[in-house]
Amino acid sequence: LPSPKVVTVDTQPRRDHEVPIRYMDNNEWHDVVEAAGPDRVSGGRWTREYAREYFRCVREDGMMVWLYHEAKKETKDWFLHGWWD
Repeated sequence: LPSPKVVTVDTQPRRDHEVPIRYMDNNEWHDVVEAAGPDRVSGGRWTREYAREYFRCVREDGMMVWLYHEAKKETKDWFLHGWWD
């Protein structure tokens, strides 16, 4: 996506992080059957700092999506960053 889209995500705990199990996009829930991650990314030492946890997910219909959230917990928002065909 040109800009990440805020989505509603339900999670479950796994070791030291939360894993997405379903998300809502365009008023439709999508179950996540596999979630790989988190891939932890951080940076911005001289600009706005960021720390994110990315998950590569497979939905119930086989589509692969990329979800992330801010790891610093300043916000509880999750984002749909994109998908693969």
